[in-house]
Amino acid sequence: MHSFYTLFLLHMKRMNRFLSSSLWLALSAGTCLLACTGEQEKKTNPSTQVPELSIQTDTLFIDGGEAFLFIQNALFFSSLSPDGSLLYNYDRNAHAIEHIDLENRKLLKKVPFEKEGPNGTGAYFSRFGSSPEGNLLFWARDKNAKFSPEGKKLMDITLPMPKTKEGEEGEFFLLQLIENPKKPEEFFALYQDVFNGGAPFLLRTDKAGNLKERIEFPELERMQEMATKISYEGQWMGAFGASALISHTDDHLFIQNSGFNEAYRYHFESGNLEFFSWEGPYVGRQNPYKGPKEVEPDSEGMWNALRNFEEGVSYLKLSYAPESKLYYRLANKKIFSDEKEDYGGYKTTGHLLFLSIFDEELQLIGESELGIKPSNLGQFFIRKDKLWLFHTEDDELGFIRIQAQPKSE
Repeated sequence: MHSFYTLFLLHMKRMNRFLSSSLWLALSAGTCLLACTGEQEKKTNPSTQVPELSIQTDTLFIDGGEAFLFIQNALFFSSLSPDGSLLYNYDRNAHAIEHIDLENRKLLKKVPFEKEGPNGTGAYFSRFGSSPEGNLLFWARDKNAKFSPEGKKLMDITLPMPKTKEGEEGEFFLLQLIENPKKPEEFFALYQDVFNGGAPFLLRTDKAGNLKERIEFPELERMQEMATKISYEGQWMGAFGASALISHTDDHLFIQNSGFNEAYRYHFESGNLEFFSWEGPYVGRQNPYKGPKEVEPDSEGMWNALRNFEEGVSYLKLSYAPESKLYYRLANKKIFSDEKEDYGGYKTTGHLLFLSIFDEELQLIGESELGIKPSNLGQFFIRKDKLWLFHTEDDELGFIRIQAQPKSE
């Protein structure tokens, strides 16, 4: 699933039929302001003995009735309702949202959304997510709005134009849009520089685009250490390497990156910012990738470097289980064969998965290899203290449910 939460900055012209999940996708946005949140608090987990996890798994499937559920995107374009009862999944072919009842494991309905007109989402959008009251936020390069799950537009959302820290204009990709659970109609927009990569930054704004705060994450500048630029005859074509991740609870927002075992925690109420880093017995401190700084597109060097990066560990987003007050975090290593795909990349044969569990203070309390090697890694989420991982068999939508806890000594 590294794809799923990986930032893609890619020049789409020639590359998007080839490049796999670690590649950055190029979209643009625009400007910024203000200073970052006060001094951050740093917390490092010492490398101590961490217990193995006791793990139980089962598999379940969703009844689609007469409809065909849209699984081609591995649920990457889906969002869990705030109470965890429904999964909203975007069907790209029908431009519709599937309402999936997770309690009763069935499709409730498929709601068509309009592309144009007063309730239009636009022909294309980057992603969507759930708002605190159960509506849906759609965001794109130049159009952001809140909709009801039934397809009615509730409000347009204007975002301030982002700029560099020096106040210069540039190309920025809007990674995610989140509504503040503590302050309705206040939003957080996470951006990253398209061409230069580096640390993402967060803009806190109201729905009219009035900027209230710019929040920086200086520790994430190290992401550039893992960046490999793709260029042809001096023209920038894209890049791959560590990518930014974002997740949140009702109280906190988390900013991570896929290349380093670390996270920022932002407190919605106080605005305080904390930085955590860990070293796990299975997933270490960082991806060991030390690839070339620049490669040519479609070259043997590019595909070898990309394979080397993806064979290293990629850290995925933190997911909170409110019942147990624990955080779950998957990590992934891709498994390749030496056989090539038609487009030139190495064939993926599976994914090696690891699970880390953290307490409410983000202390690492358990870690293990999961023992399952899915061929296709997709969306996951926490529901009723179990991690639900996308799974498919014979074109049916299913989930592998994982229940885990640290083994007692």
